[in-house]
Amino acid sequence: MIIHLKDSIKHYSALFPAFAVVFLSVRFYEALIVSSRHILPDNYAQLLFTGFLFDLGLIGVIGLLLLIIHLVGRLVSFTLTTAFFYIAATMLLLIYIALVQYYAEVLLPLGRDFYAYNAAEISDTVNTSIDFGLLRILPYILFPALIYPLSLLFKRFSGSDAYQYGLLAWLAIGTLAWALFYPKSSVYDSEVEFNVVVNKASFFAGQSSIYFRDKAAGTSRIPEFAGS
Repeated sequence: MIIHLKDSIKHYSALFPAFAVVFLSVRFYEALIVSSRHILPDNYAQLLFTGFLFDLGLIGVIGLLLLIIHLVGRLVSFTLTTAFFYIAATMLLLIYIALVQYYAEVLLPLGRDFYAYNAAEISDTVNTSIDFGLLRILPYILFPALIYPLSLLFKRFSGSDAYQYGLLAWLAIGTLAWALFYPKSSVYDSEVEFNVVVNKASFFAGQSSIYFRDKAAGTSRIPEFAGS
């Protein structure tokens, strides 16, 4: 059992850092497309750095969840577990990129308002507001395609105990930091600043959770910016 656990962690230590690097890189893609379309706050660089720090915590949460699935899945099938990781990582990246591109259009992260749209409205929004240029299409291909070659690079280090312990420490500390320091709109001077900092995938997931909880309870909450 211990041998199986160590082997599973070794395998995961090659896969997950590759996904983490790509996931974190999307923040810089976001900065690129937003800066090309909008006038940004004077402190945008500082806000971007703050957002990146929060992303480090968020990726710890995602990594911990994927690790649990990975350890359980390896008991069933090595091949299927690896395939599941690549599929899950790709889906997460595609959704994240789509949310970033939506934000780049309107400077508002997509939240629970998504569920108020019907299929026709979503289609109209996509067709009329999104420019299907190279900068829009390429990320959907490039970012997922980077995971496999990067995993081969990290595989060189995955056998090191220090490397594995460092990765597990990152997941634990990142999860704790995310739980304690999740970005709150009330600490920012404007909604624009908060929207820069918050991770668009995390925001959508949180808002979706609120929507489905309210729907189950038969209540409704209107999101408001709590800053001054």
